[in-house]
Amino acid sequence: MIARLATLRNFVLDQTAPDFANPSNPGQINVTVDATPAAPGGALVFDSFSRNNSTYILGGKGGLGSTEAGSVGAQVWQTNLSAGELQPLGILAGHAVLLANDAAVAWVSTGASTGDLDVRADRTLGKYGSGHNTGLSFRVVDKNNFFFAYTSDAPNNPAQPKKLWLGYYQSGVSTFLLKGLSIPSSSWKTLRVLTTQAGGISVYADKVQVYSTTSPVFASATGAGLFNNAAGLNLTNRWDNFTVLGVP
Repeated sequence: MIARLATLRNFVLDQTAPDFANPSNPGQINVTVDATPAAPGGALVFDSFSRNNSTYILGGKGGLGSTEAGSVGAQVWQTNLSAGELQPLGILAGHAVLLANDAAVAWVSTGASTGDLDVRADRTLGKYGSGHNTGLSFRVVDKNNFFFAYTSDAPNNPAQPKKLWLGYYQSGVSTFLLKGLSIPSSSWKTLRVLTTQAGGISVYADKVQVYSTTSPVFASATGAGLFNNAAGLNLTNRWDNFTVLGVP
């Protein structure tokens, strides 16, 4: 009986199976994600990251690919690393996440004709401290010249209101305009920056204005995207529903 069963075996080589030993075709793990939500009305750029995972697993290089919607069409995400390198940001379970253990910036062209922009991203509160913070880049010229705004936990007490930081990199050197301002509400979802070609910068947590200032630096630049401020934030930082609109 055993010999008879052995003759019935039929081994098949599945060419579509992931193979991390093959660098030219390592494969990927397909996941189920939510349907892509509709872009907000008037959005120049919109990305909910509702697509397959993009991480380092099975020899992957990560990366964010291209945006999903918006009046300027799909835009390719750029980062502070060249396209052939392991990318600092990727996609996991429908959210943009940090893959590299370092500061990172990612941005897209918004197609705007002026620097009057409304740049937004949601944080995604999850379990065990995941998704409690987020960050934005705006007035992006290139990887060495851009503005940033991000939130962080209060020192040694993540349960306290988040802290807001604002500044810019010029020729790769950082300058802070704001350090550690407490955000009044702990339940906000969307970090939002309004920037104008006249130099104005206003930061909101949902609809509450948290801070405003003026700076002429890169005021006409129209690139915008995500920002991760430091190493060790792979769990706490998450990005969802990245949106860029024009400021009336």
